[in-house]
Amino acid sequence: FILYTYTPETIGEDTVTVKYNGDGIYLPATNDTILNVTADKDKIIQALEDANETNTQTISDLNKEITNKTGTIDELNNTVKAQNTTIQNQDKTIQNQTQQITEANNKATVAEQKANQATVPIKTAKASKTVKKSKNYKIKVTLKKAVKGKKVFVIFNGKTYTAKTNKKGIATITIKKSALKKLGGKKVKYQIISGEKIIKKTVKVKK
Repeated sequence: FILYTYTPETIGEDTVTVKYNGDGIYLPATNDTILNVTADKDKIIQALEDANETNTQTISDLNKEITNKTGTIDELNNTVKAQNTTIQNQDKTIQNQTQQITEANNKATVAEQKANQATVPIKTAKASKTVKKSKNYKIKVTLKKAVKGKKVFVIFNGKTYTAKTNKKGIATITIKKSALKKLGGKKVKYQIISGEKIIKKTVKVKK
């Protein structure tokens, strides 16, 4: 007598073959038995319940994590809003300061222009009557008053040149040789201006 325990691994029909090869006393024999294997309902239900419990716990953990992240995002949004408000206030402050500085600069510029435009008569305007086109041409202007920082203008061949007087009230305007290069052989009329005073002169540019 031989006892053998067989455990099926699949559900459904399963054929079990028992074979005996025989010996000196008994003849060999083979027997096929068809088994109808059914599922263990209780185990399946338990497995489903376990899986459902695990999934429920996982979903709960995910919900907690999402809640925490949502809280963090809200905090970040509040921080960003606060920073934006700060930046906007700083921008307004900068704009106001820029406007104040601009207004102050404009007032200073107007005051400087008025001071420079004050009439200071020209005492002398010395310059040679001829110049070579290969050399610079200098015009020396002396005001009647020794006032520093007054602007003196020279309009030479359509271009305006500017210089400020030193503490002795003297300004020197230089016409570069590059400006004389194309004027060789010509007489050039130019004007010297200080305030409302205008002096007209002529220079001959040699070849």
